[in-house]
Amino acid sequence: MKRQHKALTFFKGLLAILMLFWIVVGCVAVGTFWRVELISKELYGFEPVVAETFTVSESGSKPQLDVRYSYEYAGEKYEGHELSPYNELTVKASLDGALRKWLTRPDELKLMVFVDPKNPSRSSVVRGWARGNRIEGLAYGTFLITLGLGLLYLLFRPSRRVQDLF
Repeated sequence: MKRQHKALTFFKGLLAILMLFWIVVGCVAVGTFWRVELISKELYGFEPVVAETFTVSESGSKPQLDVRYSYEYAGEKYEGHELSPYNELTVKASLDGALRKWLTRPDELKLMVFVDPKNPSRSSVVRGWARGNRIEGLAYGTFLITLGLGLLYLLFRPSRRVQDLF
């Protein structure tokens, strides 16, 4: 009997650790959703400006595009060399085949640059990539948190007290 109780206690402890892990993973997914949402909100606050010069080249060793552009904002000239001020969005946009094809097309391209009004030296060529799969991340995180908390409750609920009520 004692051996069975020890095995049950061990199993409950293992399940509790698994549930806590699910809750942590869910919190990370929800946190990632909010971080991407805040980046998106910030980028959509940038003001559009037409770039005066624009060059793009593909580097053979790495999959990223080498982008250089200049623009004028509030009477001052600035230069930029990134698709986004956020590295993860720059990498994501560089790997997008449609954007690569559009940026390297042979005809004359008027590039729209999005400028941070608070810091005009910060600019972005892309801002829609901030959205990503944010809704799926939020749903996944919320599901894992709810599942983890629900199973923890079922695992450790005071069954004797509940039975005494009826």
